[in-house]
Amino acid sequence: MRLLEWDLAFAVGESALNVVGAFIGFSVARIARQGYRETGSPTLLRLMVAFVFLGSGLCITGLSTLVDLSALHSVTYLAVAASMLLGVATFMETAGYFFLAFSYGINARSMGKGAVLTPLIATPISAASALLKSLSFVFLLYGFVETMMSYFVYKKRQTLMIGSALALIALGELVRWVSIFTPGVSFVLLVSVGFKIVGFFMLYAPVMEFSSFKGLGEYGKL
Repeated sequence: MRLLEWDLAFAVGESALNVVGAFIGFSVARIARQGYRETGSPTLLRLMVAFVFLGSGLCITGLSTLVDLSALHSVTYLAVAASMLLGVATFMETAGYFFLAFSYGINARSMGKGAVLTPLIATPISAASALLKSLSFVFLLYGFVETMMSYFVYKKRQTLMIGSALALIALGELVRWVSIFTPGVSFVLLVSVGFKIVGFFMLYAPVMEFSSFKGLGEYGKL
């Protein structure tokens, strides 16, 4: 009984953190949108799209957690709905991470834009979720490597901050991927969301600077 109470507390905490993450994501998207309207930067456009996807994915994940809690009393259709919502959220987050990584230097031709979509055909939700989490980690890892290579060349403080943020988000995705193979709500999920929120928050200031005319000069070709 005590364990169930802890699981419920962790589930509510995870849902709340996802909502906080969604708020930060949408805030970054708003700033990127304003910057794009003023500068016409394609990077800011990709950042806006990335954080709209990420914010939506986190929001849906939080909702799916609450629906899943409602399904604890053996309401089958709620359990199915929670599973489907989680699948949609995972897809949106993966798409968001692709655009986020691409914004920081990934060559889209080498990644293959259809890579996110094609493996999902006729794939069970659980397997698709694990596959998407793997893709998310790969996108973020590439983004981190490209960003750090840029830092070693230009030695920009903002670039180091972006690289650190991508590393934290990638770590959060890795933890989340591991949690797929340990079913049930646990402290691990809170840690995963926590890493991602800190990473999003670290991207807030660089994107705000990048959105200004002054920021474009500071970031070089990023």
